[in-house]
Amino acid sequence: MFSEVFEERLKHWRSLREKIEYSDNPFLDAITAYALAPRISNKEVDMWDQKTWPGPWQLIDRNGYTDTCIICGICYTLQLTERFSESEFEIHISTDNESNETFMLLAVDDKVINPSSRAVFNRMEVPHTWISQKVYPVKRDQ
Repeated sequence: MFSEVFEERLKHWRSLREKIEYSDNPFLDAITAYALAPRISNKEVDMWDQKTWPGPWQLIDRNGYTDTCIICGICYTLQLTERFSESEFEIHISTDNESNETFMLLAVDDKVINPSSRAVFNRMEVPHTWISQKVYPVKRDQ
C-alpha cells in the first residue's frame, strides 16, 4: 500500500477498508497494514497537540509515518468503514509506570489497540500500570 503512487495508495487503502468490513480480526488487519508504513521523524507532528495531526488524506498523500501518524492512520481506516461508523474513538497518550515509557493507544468502544506491540485488549484487560496522560476523542468528520 505504501510503495505506490498516490492514486494507487488510495486504491489500496480502500481495499484495506473493504477487507476490514468483514474481517474476523479487523484491528489486527489495520495494525498489520500500518506496520509496513514508511517511518519518518517529523517534528511538525506533535503527539501532544491534536491540531498538528494530519487528516486521512494528508497521511495518504505524505506517505511518511511517525508513531502518531500510524495511530491516526489506524483510527481513520477503521472510522471510514461502515462497520465502525457508530463507534467511539479515542487516542490516549499513556505512560507505563513501571518502564516510564510513553506511547499512544487507540480505544474503539470497549477495545484498546496498542500498535507498537500489535496487541488488542478489552478495556478491562489493559495493564494497571498504563496510565492515560491525555485523551483525545476523534470524531469521524475530523
